[in-house]
Amino acid sequence: MKQQAPNLAQWQQQMISCAQKAKQDSSEFNEASRHRDKSTSLFVTPDNLAKRLNAYKNNYHVTLIQWLKKTYPMTERMVGSDYFRQLANSFIKEHPLTDSSLDNYGSEFAIHIDALSCQRPELSGLPFLTDLALADWYLHCAYYAVNRSIFDVQAFSKLSQQEQLKVELCIGEDLFVIESTWPIKELWAMHYQQTAIDKIVESDQSYFFLVQRTQAKPTVALIERPLFEFFQEVVTGSTIADLSIKFSELIPHTISQGWITGFRIK
Repeated sequence: MKQQAPNLAQWQQQMISCAQKAKQDSSEFNEASRHRDKSTSLFVTPDNLAKRLNAYKNNYHVTLIQWLKKTYPMTERMVGSDYFRQLANSFIKEHPLTDSSLDNYGSEFAIHIDALSCQRPELSGLPFLTDLALADWYLHCAYYAVNRSIFDVQAFSKLSQQEQLKVELCIGEDLFVIESTWPIKELWAMHYQQTAIDKIVESDQSYFFLVQRTQAKPTVALIERPLFEFFQEVVTGSTIADLSIKFSELIPHTISQGWITGFRIK
């Protein structure tokens, strides 16, 4: 099960209920309108029906905006509350809620911002915004990911040498990596320390970042390229035989760090 922050389940259920009530009540009202006795139709009129439906639709919209603000706090701070609402409105229009849970809603927000950056001149001055939004999403996912399991060394040692070479490793579900030419770690630190954000300078080479949950808090750390590439290889399903060619030293290191949490035989 997912790790839940205090009252998260209750808060999320209220959000979902509010978001879905507009659709439900719209259907109920339309059905009632079709079947009511016109001679005694005192409970609703076309005018107040429209008002109520608009109110529910507004609640639905506000609910999703609040969820996006909660999920993308660094992005909102960077562009300001008013402009973030514009971005959220645009996203909601193209990506209405289709699931019964809000858990994954907003996963494509960074991609949406990237697409808008080609259409909106005001975003040209924020070329780092897509990467920052991606970091926001990964931090959100890291916080609510399931707890890591411990790599079962004993079970692995019971495999034959041939079986061990065919093993695919599994990383913790709270781990994500980012490649960016922008100082994501510094922007994250300044945001959570509520300090002023200085001039943001792009590097002429890539930075590599590890997002993970540490002591119940999502964090961003700068890592070296080999570790970044190792995690990418693991995620794409490379076997230990493949990994050992280039990353032989990183396999035991990542297991000891608790980043590698399990294995499966290919």
